[in-house]
Amino acid sequence: MSLMPTERQMAESTKRALESQKDLNGDLIEELARVERQLAMAESTRDSAQAASTRDLLDARNMRRIVNAPPMEAKALADVSHERRLQNARFGDIAGRYASVPMGTGDEQWKRISELAKNDCDAAFAKGEGTWGHVLHEEFCEAMAESDPVRLRAELVQCAAVACFMIEALDRIAAGEKP
Repeated sequence: MSLMPTERQMAESTKRALESQKDLNGDLIEELARVERQLAMAESTRDSAQAASTRDLLDARNMRRIVNAPPMEAKALADVSHERRLQNARFGDIAGRYASVPMGTGDEQWKRISELAKNDCDAAFAKGEGTWGHVLHEEFCEAMAESDPVRLRAELVQCAAVACFMIEALDRIAAGEKP
């Protein structure tokens, strides 16, 4: 009896070792995939927390801006906020419905109208006949021409700012303030 393994025995031993290594590699690959999924979830959670923290900070800054607003501006903003509550009472709370009603912005017709409104506003001011109505109309048309949600929001904020200015101006006139 020979103590030396036969070639067949060596091949079978090598095959078993390779299969064992293959199983081990498979287990390691599965474990690596599990760890990568956990890492992705942790990064997503971190990113969500950072985004929420940033939103909270911006919300706090915006609230401070409102609290520190001059009285006439604060009154105009409060009136707009009150109107929003009345709209909710009349049409229902927007929560859950805003995605189902299209914005109706960004089509070619609004882009043409926006260009005309800008030209009209520029021409009126060039002749010394510009009004806040021209500015509000231009801002409104620019908002309606926009399809990108971020830029649309910015345009709507500009439109709302002009409208709030006009409300504030009317309140100042009603209060007897002189320009």
